Amino acid sequence: MPLKKLRMDFPVLQTRMEDLNIYSGENIFRAPIERKGHWSFICSTQDIDSDGLTEYEIVWKELNNLHEKNPEIFQFPPDKTNFESGFALIMCYTPNYRDEEFITKIANIIRKKINYPFIIYYKFKKRSLYLHTPNGELYENEDKSWKIINSY
Repeated sequence: MPLKKLRMDFPVLQTRMEDLNIYSGENIFRAPIERKGHWSFICSTQDIDSDGLTEYEIVWKELNNLHEKNPEIFQFPPDKTNFESGFALIMCYTPNYRDEEFITKIANIIRKKINYPFIIYYKFKKRSLYLHTPNGELYENEDKSWKIINSY
């Protein structure tokens, strides 16, 4: 039995790689920079633990390890800024500030791996969008107040 020839109309698809929302290892650095957000850690550079490491050194080391061992999840290396007041800011980036599920996943993985007993803030262009507590609660910034989204 011969097959009927079907006419199919396909939608016009995006053809430029920069326009695609794909964050694989080979094109992650093409991710639109205007969508990158980050979890922010303010860490002491002076207080030393029993192993001789500062909070800054511990968080920096563990975030780099997560990036090296899980590049499909931690797609960008962490970044840091030193303050003169004895603290440093460490940033853990995500490719899309709109992806709440992925942002939450990153925070939960970090909390399991790093004993960071303070709130961390998720920022996009200097604006705090989310906060994550040490006990796993995620809050969203809504009209300058914090609304709980989920708790684990």
